[in-house]
Amino acid sequence: NNFAGDSGGGLYVQGGEVSIEDSKFRGNQGRNGGAIRNAVGTTMTITRSTFETNTSNDWGGAIYVGGIATISDSMLISNRANQVSGGGLFNEGSTTIVRSTFQGNSTDDGGGAIDNNGTLVVNSSALIGNSTGDTGGAIRNFGTATITNTTISGNSISYDAGAGIHNLGTLTLRSSTIANNTGRATAGIDNTGTMTI
Repeated sequence: NNFAGDSGGGLYVQGGEVSIEDSKFRGNQGRNGGAIRNAVGTTMTITRSTFETNTSNDWGGAIYVGGIATISDSMLISNRANQVSGGGLFNEGSTTIVRSTFQGNSTDDGGGAIDNNGTLVVNSSALIGNSTGDTGGAIRNFGTATITNTTISGNSISYDAGAGIHNLGTLTLRSSTIANNTGRATAGIDNTGTMTI
């Protein structure tokens, strides 16, 4: 239950390397990155950790990545970006997500679970029941995203398109399930970029 007027309600990493294991970030608040902000030039590894009910005023309800991040065997649950995007995660650096769950995250703008403006790799993960007011109930992609062996289900949008994924960048989708998403326009994937399936 920490509060930061600027960024990283629980942790602001501004350089070097940081490893987070078997940890819980709950109820933190910050302008960018409700729980953690990872700045440019930082390498961060998160393993077997839980991020729950964290809130940002702008980007990244739980985590804001500007550097390099690897998230594995972790859960991001019920986090929220109040005014802008990335209810669970906002990425403008390079983020790899493996065997992790994003569930019940939300935002008013785009990317209920993840808003990607950099390089994103998602493997063997689940994005379930996330929501947004605008586009990309689970993922909004402006950058380069590769999604493999991942389930994107039960996500929703109240306006516009792409309840599962809204792609405006470059998207590669392999061996994944996109199902039971609901939206005003396109419920599964709305693509205005480059997509390979």
